[in-house]
This record gives sequence, structure tokens and C-alpha cells, in this order.
Amino acid sequence: TKLNSSQNLYLGACWVNSNRRRNVASENGNQSAFNDTQSGAIWRAGYLKNIDDRSQVFANISQSFEAAPFSEAENSVSPQKALTYEIGTRFEYQWFGTHLTIYYADVTDEFIDEEIAPNSGRYKVTNEDTTHRGIEAFISLNLTEAFSAQTDYTLSFDQSYQLNDFEFNGGAYKGKQIPGISKHVYAGRLRLTAPENQWHASISADWLPDGLVADNANTLTTDGYVSWRIAAEYQLTDTLSIYGGIDNLFDDKYASTVTVNPSSDSYINPADGRALYLGARMQWL
Repeated sequence: TKLNSSQNLYLGACWVNSNRRRNVASENGNQSAFNDTQSGAIWRAGYLKNIDDRSQVFANISQSFEAAPFSEAENSVSPQKALTYEIGTRFEYQWFGTHLTIYYADVTDEFIDEEIAPNSGRYKVTNEDTTHRGIEAFISLNLTEAFSAQTDYTLSFDQSYQLNDFEFNGGAYKGKQIPGISKHVYAGRLRLTAPENQWHASISADWLPDGLVADNANTLTTDGYVSWRIAAEYQLTDTLSIYGGIDNLFDDKYASTVTVNPSSDSYINPADGRALYLGARMQWL
């Protein structure tokens, strides 16, 4: 709904009904079956105001619903619901642009994946109430314009930051951080682009200063790390380009993911080492 030339109101709602049926007959003659239905509402209300041609502010409140995974429907896993609030702004002016969002989500019966036992390869899903709050920020700088450089090349510097403050609201892990998600995540990229986008090259970095929490009790954590990469692409014709790059440029050793077990025997999985890739891209539209 357009309130006036600079303000908009967004409203939406729907109903989700999820029904799963399964009949299983094993080789030894055992049979199992279930018929499960989970349903709930999804709705959203949002407000957007254009302050001027370069900036706007917004606010949203939304209710989400997700039925239990099909593999867990017979294990009394409740659907996951969340009520989320967010406010933010977008601003662009000449060589500077930024997006900022602050959010808070009250999650009921969040799906928590755990391996049944260390090295079992089997997993279960349980429900826990959680809180997700955080910040998502992005800044884009056109350094060529910022320094009034007399060149047709464009040097840009893009940065993003995430604050992921996710914790359990109840149960044995009340107040503990949800594992597998780094609390602070920073990414930056410096990119040089030739006139008419003939080619571009960049160097970028991902920085997780706190590493990862590896278990629900927060007794095991990994070290923080910085991972660098370089990339480039050259436009050979209007339809053909070649590209390449190196991931994990300095072949750093760090933990990229974790596997959470009910006990403290969580697994810390190493990241890939230095990797070189080359390719070609064709497009006609």
C-alpha cells in the first residue's frame, strides 16, 4: 500500500499446511508407517520511507513457520516458528553507500541437529527455544571518486560485517551460544575494474576473530582466522570471458565447520588448503 509519494506499507499473510505420509517395508518383513500434519501462519508487516533520492529507512515484523524435516516427522519434532523484528536504513551518496539492519528474533522450537553418537554418521533433530539478535552492515566505497583520481579505472572497497548473537533460551544449555556460527564475521574486498568492464581483479579476506563454538555446552571453541583469496576475469568477446583465482591464498590451517554431538566429543573439520581454479564463461543475453 502506497501511503504517499515517499512512504509505503507492506502487509502479507498466508497459511501453511504440511502433510507427510510414509510406509516402509523392510527386507525382514517389519513395517512402519506414519501420517503427520503440521500447519501454521506466516505473516509480515513492513514500513518503508524514502527520505530522499539517496536514502531510506525501513522496519518489519514477521512471523515464520517451518514444518519439521520429513525424516523427523515421526519423531515428535515440533514445527519451528519465529517472530522477527528488524529496522534498518540504506544510504548512497556519490562515492559512498551503506546498508544497516538490526534484528531480533524469538524462535520457538528451533531445529537443533546433533549426531546421535560420535562418529556414528547418524543424526537427530530436537527442538529448543532460542533467541537470535544481530547486526548486518555493508559499506561500499568508490575510491577512484573519493580521491578524485584522473583515471578511467575504478577502484572500489566493499566491506560487510555480521554480529550473530544466537543463544539457547531454555533447557540444559540456557544462555549458551548456539554452536557452529561465529559471533563476529567480517568480509572485505578491494577490486580494480578496467574501463567498460574489460577486466577486473580483486583481493578479498574473510575474518572470523572468535572462530567457532563446537558444542552446545560451549566448552570447545576453535581459533579465529583470516582467509585470503584473489580473483580476476577478462572479457575476450561480447559473449566469452575467462576467469580464475586462488582460494586460501596463504594455505592457512583453520577450522571451517564443526559437527555437534550430544557429548563433548564434537568434531572440528579443517578447511580446504590453497586451491587454484580456472574457467570460462559464455553468455548470449
